[in-house]
Amino acid sequence: MRRTEHLGARALAVVGLLATLCYLVWRAVFSMSGTHLWLSLPTFAFEVVGFIGAGCLTWGLWPMPGSGSDPARPAVPVPVSVDVVVRVDQQPEHEVRSTLLAVGSVRGTQNTVIVDVSGRPSIAALAAEFGAVYAATDPADQNGVRVMLAAVRSESFLLLDAGDIPTHNIVEQLSPDLVDRRTAVVQGMSVSLAEESAEHGPNGRHELLFERSSLNPALGSRGSAIWLGTGSLVRTESLRDIEFEMVSALEAQWRAGVALLSAGWRITAPGLVPVVAHRTVHSEHAVAEDRVQRARAARHIVFGRSGVLRSRSFTAGQRVATLAWAVRPLSGLRRVVFLVLLGSAILAGAVPFHASATVLVCGWLPAFLYTSLGLALLSGWTLRPGDRARWSLHSMGAGCRSLRPPHIRQARRAPIVAIPSPQYGAGLVVAVVGLSVVLVLRGISDRVTHTLGVLPQRSLMGLLVVTLWTLGMSLDLLRVLGRRGQLRRSARVVSSLPATLGERSVSIVDMTPLGAGVVSQTAVDVNERLLLDSVIPTRSGVTTMHVPCVVRNVSRHADGDFRIGVEFGDVNEGTANALAEFCVIEPVWERMKIVPPSDAVPAPQVMYVNEPVVPPTTGRVAVRLVSLLALAGAVASAVPATADASAPSVHHLSGIVVMVADPLGDPTATTTIPGAIAVETTAATTTAVTTIPVTTIPDSTGATTGEPTAVAGALVVAVCSLEPGADGEWGTSDDVYDAPVSVLTDSDGGYQLDLVGEACWATVAPPDALTDPDGAEVAVEAVDVSSATTTNQRVVLPRRSAVATSTGPTTEGASLAVKDGRGLTVARVSGDAVSGLRFEAVVGKALPTPDATQLAHTQDDRSTMSLFVLAIVAVLALSILLGLVHPRAVQPQPLRDS
Repeated sequence: MRRTEHLGARALAVVGLLATLCYLVWRAVFSMSGTHLWLSLPTFAFEVVGFIGAGCLTWGLWPMPGSGSDPARPAVPVPVSVDVVVRVDQQPEHEVRSTLLAVGSVRGTQNTVIVDVSGRPSIAALAAEFGAVYAATDPADQNGVRVMLAAVRSESFLLLDAGDIPTHNIVEQLSPDLVDRRTAVVQGMSVSLAEESAEHGPNGRHELLFERSSLNPALGSRGSAIWLGTGSLVRTESLRDIEFEMVSALEAQWRAGVALLSAGWRITAPGLVPVVAHRTVHSEHAVAEDRVQRARAARHIVFGRSGVLRSRSFTAGQRVATLAWAVRPLSGLRRVVFLVLLGSAILAGAVPFHASATVLVCGWLPAFLYTSLGLALLSGWTLRPGDRARWSLHSMGAGCRSLRPPHIRQARRAPIVAIPSPQYGAGLVVAVVGLSVVLVLRGISDRVTHTLGVLPQRSLMGLLVVTLWTLGMSLDLLRVLGRRGQLRRSARVVSSLPATLGERSVSIVDMTPLGAGVVSQTAVDVNERLLLDSVIPTRSGVTTMHVPCVVRNVSRHADGDFRIGVEFGDVNEGTANALAEFCVIEPVWERMKIVPPSDAVPAPQVMYVNEPVVPPTTGRVAVRLVSLLALAGAVASAVPATADASAPSVHHLSGIVVMVADPLGDPTATTTIPGAIAVETTAATTTAVTTIPVTTIPDSTGATTGEPTAVAGALVVAVCSLEPGADGEWGTSDDVYDAPVSVLTDSDGGYQLDLVGEACWATVAPPDALTDPDGAEVAVEAVDVSSATTTNQRVVLPRRSAVATSTGPTTEGASLAVKDGRGLTVARVSGDAVSGLRFEAVVGKALPTPDATQLAHTQDDRSTMSLFVLAIVAVLALSILLGLVHPRAVQPQPLRDS
């Protein structure tokens, strides 16, 4: 990346973070009034954590790419001679052989040490074949680092995992950083050359590309990289004082790397060129276990006893660097919290905050877009917009499983038996089912039962958009959508070698270390055992192949020839080495551009062969059906309902009741004080202040002054009209009133009410301790609260003596009577009568008539947002249905250089 482009990326990232900060300040100050704290506070904390994570990633990616790990780095390679440690765990033997063959061509090495975590006799035989030192670990040891330290004899050693292929010059590329005696580990840049594996997402990108190619090299330029293990040059003495637990290799390396930083060592990660290629992982279980280990290790290096947030032995830069590295491994847990909050909001009928469309477009949207784009450009486009969300969704199950204690092996596994574990992305299935249940329940409630909390239509549509976006990304990661061919493919080396299969003349068209694909003019029987004779040309020479094999599949081409797939049986050492060199090592080196072209031996070409098309599994069909039900629930909530089936609008009324001195001071008269109750009504687009007169009994001792005090036990009663009745006017006696809602203020004078209807009114009456002891009725005129879905109310009651006298009930001017269950007017308003109270409009007296603009019309808010939601539902439904169609088999394509 050029300097100008990097400066532009920095500017975008900073603008995005500043916009996010301004948005969060607005959220904290203005958006949470009138919300449920159990929902709004966790949601705000979720957003704050996301802001901190984005800030740490920005800081981590801030250095210029390719700037080098040290300004004093020598310009010429430093000659060193190091031992090579090859760690073997569950890798098959042919992958171990490939790594050992590649190590033989690495310059600057002396002894080769095989650290066998699995303890297999076949690995010991391989070590003897290659003249390597063999060292088996204890049965419970899962990382073998202590065995490495005991087996190596050089000042530094090169660490490789079996199956990974290093370059010829890996030692020359990494050794200059060891000139600095403070450097403990030089982590080489690694790549994955596979185009399709269990670690590749639906977009064809490897999920760890960002960490390997951008983040760790950037952190290494500060000396605070993470020790990833394979492809690293390690100073032996730096690990002598580190305590290694019986944990997996990945966890042991991450913990040891942080411990080295704490002890004052540096870990660098030159990112100019890749020096090692990772083996292809096709096992979903292996990838799932790796993601669990990453989440567990990230929690330990951040929150553990010796983590960066609890230990005082780290510098500020080391703390932020470790936090930046832990953002993605821990994001699965954060995504789980997000889904829980989203489902709770939909089911409870509550929104986590109140915001207008203007605020979201001008505040949240720039923060989201600029931050995502800035991080993408800072990373050299290895962290594209949407990658963070995909990773967090894909790793939810792994994050939850990481909370359990790690598995400790108690006995040697020979032969290797895989530890049972869910497939990678199993948490996505739980998320899809959970979201589907939420959407179905929401749809049933909106159309039929109306049992769930009622949401304003705009808020409900906003939550549905977020839910459908999450559901769509989850289904895409599960590979059940119809966006592309979702078949796992295996890489094979293209060849055109003449051969003999039994007595048939055939041509080998593709080959792997375990088998080959041949073309024959005659067919053979499946499971037939034959001999395959041919020659394997490599850069080290030509090897004659005479291998017993078993026919595994036979298919007929359109031209009449037969394609036969064979699996190799016992292979001698020379043939096995030639196969490893021809099928693994040379293609990798060719892709990494480290082998000069040769006219004698053509460059190997790799193609991807589709696996046989199999019918969709029961699980995937079930996921599709559940998702379609979820989309039906979303449609039920989004489609405009008829008048009979539509749910009324909801109003959230909240406020506080306080008491001040009576300004009139008349001990005998009953006075109506204008302005005694002020109600501030805030809607999405309008703000109005209404003054409510209240009939009170003033203080017998006259007026006093003082600060307002909260009134506990005051009665707040509200009612809504569902239909205006025959006269077409709201608030008259023929209206269809909903059941009244009443509540007593708490010790702080606060209250909350949820009202359902189109025209609503509310009254506030003093508590029992402030009413006349002789039983005088307190008549309170109602206030119209129809104009908003959220109302913040501050009620002011005049202070008076409990022994004051009264002239009797006053009902003049009151248009809403408070009555008990028998229909009798209530003479005293007290706390024990709340459950039996109801409202009735006084005959001949109308309630305050709302304007037409104040009425809550549920149909008006459905049009635009509902159509947008329905469009998303249609796209998802079509993609799910297309995913059920078998993808057409395609011809194998050569692997392109990238």
